Amino acid sequence: MNMKKIFKKMAEINLDKGGRHLEVEGKENRSVFVSNLDFAVTELEVKDALSSVGHCEVLLVRDFKGRSKGFGYVLFEKPEMVAEALKKDRECVNNRPMFVSKCEPDKQSRSSGLRFTTELEKNKLFVKGLPFTCTKTDIENIFKPYGALKDVRVVTFRNGHSKGLAYVDFEDEVSAAQALLKTDNMMIKDRTISVALSRPPERKDPSEIKSYPPVAKFKSQASSLPLGRRSKLSLTPSVLQKKPVPTSSTSTDDKTPLSNDDFRKMLLGSK
Repeated sequence: MNMKKIFKKMAEINLDKGGRHLEVEGKENRSVFVSNLDFAVTELEVKDALSSVGHCEVLLVRDFKGRSKGFGYVLFEKPEMVAEALKKDRECVNNRPMFVSKCEPDKQSRSSGLRFTTELEKNKLFVKGLPFTCTKTDIENIFKPYGALKDVRVVTFRNGHSKGLAYVDFEDEVSAAQALLKTDNMMIKDRTISVALSRPPERKDPSEIKSYPPVAKFKSQASSLPLGRRSKLSLTPSVLQKKPVPTSSTSTDDKTPLSNDDFRKMLLGSK
């Protein structure tokens, strides 16, 4: 569905019972893209999940039969609400993590605007080796004794199942450092967890990726010959192949022609 049509349709929907309508101007700055939704999730459920951010309208993209495709767009009342909505990324809706990202209608601008942070995040911890049954609340209970938590995010598969990884974001670096010293190699439900400061892996800009020319294909000399002139391949091992025996040439091209005297001597000598 065309992005302009989507926003135009969203602008025609009432924002709330008060009858206020969404403004069309500046809509891209007030929108987020939601995906990885369960096909049974409705617009109302997505709206409820984002209700703490502010007034919004949800439009799920559907197929010709009216079935949800698992993604859609959310238009907020104010641009500053987008930053708060992005913090809802990976929150579960109907037992499945909802992915929330910036809404970029143009693919070219979306790729050119990518910026990857690779600096060490001293107030954020990366935790691995967690039991797969460990919930967000369980992780909060482990780390909150060491300082105020800003956010805890459990890394999950698309189906919502835990990967045994998590990010714990503290309000300050001192609390994060204290938690690192106290929890690294801690036993959680018969599993030893590993805790380290978060450092996102460095990613290459797509424009910097080198492209190599394709490998040249060479044709054998035999394949370039006409069908009747192609040499036959021998299936006999080279060790067993017989070497050709040199034969004496019967050609008289290299010999001196015999004279009549030579013939006479040959005849007289044979008697």
